[in-house]
Amino acid sequence: MTKAEILKNQKEKQVELCNEFITFVKNEGFIETIDKVGNFSTNMPLFYKKVSENVFLAFNIPTFGNIKKHGFCADFWKVVAKSEIEFLNLKLENKNLLDLRLGFNLERDLKIYEEELSKY
Repeated sequence: MTKAEILKNQKEKQVELCNEFITFVKNEGFIETIDKVGNFSTNMPLFYKKVSENVFLAFNIPTFGNIKKHGFCADFWKVVAKSEIEFLNLKLENKNLLDLRLGFNLERDLKIYEEELSKY
């Protein structure tokens, strides 16, 4: 296998990982939007789910624009906000954004997600 073929396979694998992840979050009932405020990664996909009155679980994909170049990466967050409007439209304080797993990997970290979800 040539270097070009190896790189092509790696790039295709990263896109596949991204597609699998997006399918997972959509199947879990997460809402897809774009981070316009910059609480995570400005102008990148953001998936969130309200789990209690003022708690949201969220995933962002900071490398979405360059997955083939930088590889697929998703980060998992707990967000404390008074409302969905506040969470999506205002810059939140760091104390309201708790990283549960940076570099979330479905195979490795699914248990972290399930444990966090079971709290609500």
